[in-house]
Amino acid sequence: MQAQVTKQDLRMLRERLTQCSAASQRHKEVLPCLGKKQQELQESVQQLTMENCAVARCLESDGRELQQLERLVAQMKVSSENHRVLVAGRELRRRSCLVQCPC
Repeated sequence: MQAQVTKQDLRMLRERLTQCSAASQRHKEVLPCLGKKQQELQESVQQLTMENCAVARCLESDGRELQQLERLVAQMKVSSENHRVLVAGRELRRRSCLVQCPC
């Protein structure tokens, strides 16, 4: 038993071949665009990576500066507290002198 190919089968095959050919042509048109887009994305990723590194360096620098400022503030607080104690001590000595003074 031999399979018979009808005119309708041939029409369907021609139609399918035309569709495949059109799809192949679209792929040929799209592939260069995809390659260009991929390259643009890679360049964007590289640029963002460099920017992120720059931001990280700035944050690191700001962090060191913040630590220095925190140490300075702590020193100023200690100095201020020392000054307050010194003034209070002077005041106590003055009062003590007044109490002891027979004037």
